[in-house]
Amino acid sequence: MRGQGAVMILFCLGALAAPASGNYALAEPDSVVKARVDAAITALLSPYPTAVRSLAAPRLAARATWCGSYTLTSSASEFLVSCDGDPPVPGVYGAPGSPWTSKKGDVVKLTTTAVGDAVEIRFEGDSGYQLVRYAPAESGLSITKTLHSNQLGLDFSWSMLYQRAP
Repeated sequence: MRGQGAVMILFCLGALAAPASGNYALAEPDSVVKARVDAAITALLSPYPTAVRSLAAPRLAARATWCGSYTLTSSASEFLVSCDGDPPVPGVYGAPGSPWTSKKGDVVKLTTTAVGDAVEIRFEGDSGYQLVRYAPAESGLSITKTLHSNQLGLDFSWSMLYQRAP
């Protein structure tokens, strides 16, 4: 029991270090983010034959999404994230693999973890996973997304900056 109390205190301290609650808006044009994503996909697929690249690139690009704005709500027990005004993703600390249904109807396993001053939410499905890292940045918020394809056995990542918004 004594050890569990220490773990709980550390766990709560980690959760409290999460990015600040509030509203954030994309600090760069969509075209800049799209170019960054396209470059990451091109670099990732460059070793593959043209036939594989032509099949994989559109699929990866369709999964490589970002939001124009986020609303974050952070507490010691949960980290709620709302993208572009959608209902929030319920990131509950200590509940790995919680089922969650996206607005498209996909059911995935959701795991929320405090990592230093950042929070990571992992959405895992049959074909792979998406890891989204929310970290404080000088201008507001840095978000890094990593997509993993089980079929290709590859990851690709890109980052975006968000500034505080009213």
